[in-house]
Amino acid sequence: MNKKIGELTLALAAVTSMAASPARAERFEATFTGTLTRMQSTVGCQDWERIVCASRQDLSPVAPITFTRSFVFEVGGPGMSTAVGTGVFEPSVDWYGRPMRYELGDQAMGSLTSSKPVSGALIPAGVLAHAQLTAPAAIDGSYVSTFHIRDISTYLDAAGGESRADLWGANESVGWTTASGQNVSLMFQFMQAMPFAVTQQNLSEAMSVSDFIARMNQDFWCQGCTQTLIVSATVAGGGTISDYLFHGSIGAFSVRQLGASAVPEPATYALMLAGVAVVGFAARRRKAV
Repeated sequence: MNKKIGELTLALAAVTSMAASPARAERFEATFTGTLTRMQSTVGCQDWERIVCASRQDLSPVAPITFTRSFVFEVGGPGMSTAVGTGVFEPSVDWYGRPMRYELGDQAMGSLTSSKPVSGALIPAGVLAHAQLTAPAAIDGSYVSTFHIRDISTYLDAAGGESRADLWGANESVGWTTASGQNVSLMFQFMQAMPFAVTQQNLSEAMSVSDFIARMNQDFWCQGCTQTLIVSATVAGGGTISDYLFHGSIGAFSVRQLGASAVPEPATYALMLAGVAVVGFAARRRKAV
């Protein structure tokens, strides 16, 4: 199954599960400090659907970019999918171009659209500098999606190797238009991965709200777990698209429960689906060949 079919599967799963989604949504606030140390860029791409452009660079070291971020997200409610989208992706490559095959089970756990202004000063200056952008005075709101993933990854080169993991996290997306008319999309993502005995059978098992909350409340630094921070900036304008994908680690993390929230109005469902269709991790962790 290729990347586009995989994305369509996730979108259809989200649509069909809306009627069965839990009405109650639990709200949380996550605060984390992270440092970005590597970047992968694709500059001036004219055929974004192919992703691969002549100017694409592998993930390479950059001067450390450290920042603290805090945002609110939800688990449950109409933004949660009770179905799991699955797919097999081959051939693919990892951050460094190593060939691999992976199977993915992806469940949307919730979403939240906020109209509260986001200060442009909160955007890391190092990210803006690489993308040749200046911080906007303010951004009109944000969109946050929460996800749960099970993953079987197998390297196909001489070194080989396989990993099976259970992952959870959240993406915060914001966007604005520059003075020159460029459309900018910025995404912050934190993610925890823990070793898990993933099989073809449990790859597609859905997780409940209570189980997901229990997962969040466990030790974020559990033995054998890894914590990843991803920030991406996509700039579109003048017939080209440039993408800057930063990768780093999390140095501090906390999450606190704020309580239940009201069910969103039906008019917000379209915004929810926009984030459910593509989870940042699945779309950006590996590039299709």
